[in-house]
Amino acid sequence: MTLATPLAGPAYIPGVYNQSKTKTFFFWSQEWRRDRLPYTFNQLVPTVAERSGNFTDICNLGPADCPIDPNTTNAPYPGNQVPVSPATPT
Repeated sequence: MTLATPLAGPAYIPGVYNQSKTKTFFFWSQEWRRDRLPYTFNQLVPTVAERSGNFTDICNLGPADCPIDPNTTNAPYPGNQVPVSPATPT
């Protein structure tokens, strides 16, 4: 839903400035927008097992969800356990 409120007109001070209302004008506009979402945003966070390299819980959903070993010909890691070395933070 969008709501716009414009306001415009001549600026004058009666008896002092711009009695004919032809010199100075102003314009002001403001727009409000309200977005209503039917759901809350939830970002999945890796579990403790996934952070340690164990992906057996998501590999039960299907082979497309399993991590693939780049050193082989697109085969999944043995036992769905990705080797984690403390020397590599990734």
